[in-house]
Amino acid sequence: MIPREKEKVMLSWFVRSEFITQVINEETLIDEKMLIFKNSSMQHSALADDYNFNLVRKYFTSRGWRSIESIIKK
Repeated sequence: MIPREKEKVMLSWFVRSEFITQVINEETLIDEKMLIFKNSSMQHSALADDYNFNLVRKYFTSRGWRSIESIIKK
């Protein structure tokens, strides 16, 4: 998977699809109010495959990223 596509997949675990294009195009940052968690999409295998979540950190506000950290550290 190419890096940008991987980022889009990872972002889709946390935000609605309509935000992904805006985020990738650097029009907005993801804050905690924009977050949704699709646990069914975020399979345990994804975490086991050692996804580098820091790839998408640049797309989040500090508060948004803290929310993500609380989920991925579980």
